[in-house]
Amino acid sequence: MKSYLLAVILLFSGPGLAATLNGKVVKVIDGDTIVVRQNGVSYRIRMLGIDAPEYHQPYGKDSRRALDRQIGGKRVTVQYDEKDRYDRYLGTVYYRNNNINLNLLRNGEVWVYKQHRHNRELMRYENAARQQRLGLWRHPHPQAPWVYRQTH
Repeated sequence: MKSYLLAVILLFSGPGLAATLNGKVVKVIDGDTIVVRQNGVSYRIRMLGIDAPEYHQPYGKDSRRALDRQIGGKRVTVQYDEKDRYDRYLGTVYYRNNNINLNLLRNGEVWVYKQHRHNRELMRYENAARQQRLGLWRHPHPQAPWVYRQTH
């Protein structure tokens, strides 16, 4: 429960609550993972609260391109608190004070991460994108990334 509350606080807080990283996005790995370079050091960032289609999954390349268009090569701020089991920093990415994690949800580029699906605020953004048939929701039967990962 504590980790859930922390994740929600980090996702919706502005800069200043968690540790902060300011740097340039040097690589967009997929629709929810980037590499940010600060002072010559590269950091892998897994965007908190969202889950993008896998790269080889339908809409995976589109999701990656959408994130690259928003922040590829740009200077961003990342609020993070911890690392995941893959040694990636879990964080919320901001560009010009815009929460990119939420922008991706709003535009239908990603799902709410399955551990966060009970979060009403996040689900509100996902549901609005679904209703408007934005991004991956234009497809008749999009498959959640966690389902895809189980079979591939």
